[in-house]
Amino acid sequence: MSKKTYLLMVLPLKAFHQFFDEDDNVSLNMTILALQANYLFNDQIRFSGQAMYRNWGKIESARIDFLMADYQFVNQQNYNIGFRLGRIKSDLGVFNSTRDIPSARPSIFLPQSVYQDTLRDTTTSYDGVSIYGNQVFELGRLNWSLAYGRYPVSGDLSESILGKELSGEIDTENNTQLNTTWESASGHWAVSLGYENPQAYAEPIFDITDPIAMRPGDIKFDRYILSYQYFSEFWDFTFESIYQDTEIKGFDLFIPSLPDFIQQPEFPEITTDSLVNAGLYGQWRYFLKEDLILMLRYGRYFTDIDDKDGSEYQQETGMPAFSRYSFDLSAGIKWKLSPQWQINFEGHFFEGTAAISPTIKLDHSSNNEKYWQLWSLQVSYSF
Repeated sequence: MSKKTYLLMVLPLKAFHQFFDEDDNVSLNMTILALQANYLFNDQIRFSGQAMYRNWGKIESARIDFLMADYQFVNQQNYNIGFRLGRIKSDLGVFNSTRDIPSARPSIFLPQSVYQDTLRDTTTSYDGVSIYGNQVFELGRLNWSLAYGRYPVSGDLSESILGKELSGEIDTENNTQLNTTWESASGHWAVSLGYENPQAYAEPIFDITDPIAMRPGDIKFDRYILSYQYFSEFWDFTFESIYQDTEIKGFDLFIPSLPDFIQQPEFPEITTDSLVNAGLYGQWRYFLKEDLILMLRYGRYFTDIDDKDGSEYQQETGMPAFSRYSFDLSAGIKWKLSPQWQINFEGHFFEGTAAISPTIKLDHSSNNEKYWQLWSLQVSYSF
């Protein structure tokens, strides 16, 4: 039986914006403590799990990250087939299954254009079953997985999506996930395409004295992720894009204290049959040494691809256009001091605030919110 524990601490040296905390200054509110265990029962059956405590700005939680049985019932020289049962890590995207392992992360903050922390509970691990396999061909190798289950959500998800004032209960429904990856025979490149359709029912909380409230509603996603990686001796390049077609039903706004015989005023409709969010990023890493890595990345995210600059949204709501998109230029350096210790340092230069959770109160009355920076230092220890 093998065990692995890691402690990850992040110190944002200076955040010229409240990305994860309301205070626009130095913060220590970013810590992960995890305990992972694996037990190989025989050549075909493996049990593994991980418990994790996570303090990520205003979000604090403790949970079973994954806990699963893995049975590989076909194990041949050129192909394998198996299935997993339990709480399983998602295979969508390059970094989803390893996003909480310091040594496997390319940066302190994953690119928010694809790996949004506001939707973390609907992307990382699910309760269900998965069948997977791979086939080796002369030109390369095909990996695939088909999964069915539901994402277990924490009480912080509704606050992360709707904001603290409207947060309440969120229940997820079963989700189908399909992922395929092709690896070249030379090992220099790999391309993958993933799809899933998570759904959730949300019931915001309200008080009769609240000036405005929101009724329950449903959220459905059709999520596609395209990934490409190229590997060279001294550098690698990663490109990923996400296309997320969102259907929102319900969530009507109303005044709770208004008597039934008085007609509710007309509020802007939140319901939409097709709100398409889209994001992409390109990331380049250069290995100065095996233990010293430079990183440069640029990402773009749009809340609505039919209104990329947010101008229509601004006309309809009066909110600033830059709240509907986010551009991120980031650079960093990773230093592996030993097999156990690792230090990361990185800076981000943002335009737009679409990547920020509603848990953070923003002063959109000022254009100073449009351009902002985030500087971070991470120290991690694994044993």
